[in-house]
Amino acid sequence: MAVPNATTRRAMAELEQGRGERLASPENLFEDLDASFRAKVQEALADTRPAVPQQQVMDEAQALIDRKRRAGS
Repeated sequence: MAVPNATTRRAMAELEQGRGERLASPENLFEDLDASFRAKVQEALADTRPAVPQQQVMDEAQALIDRKRRAGS
């Protein structure tokens, strides 16, 4: 069984404390998700930090996967 990550645990605690948002319909849920996604895309497009080469990202991701696998065995 997978253990929830920190973000999921915070969201679960928020719901347990009655602070979650209840949407009226599935359409409202999808509109909310769409707005959140669009805001994240705009934030990324406005980011002025230098780009990271794709190979560097892939190498770092593979190193992380390898470390996690070694730690789990």
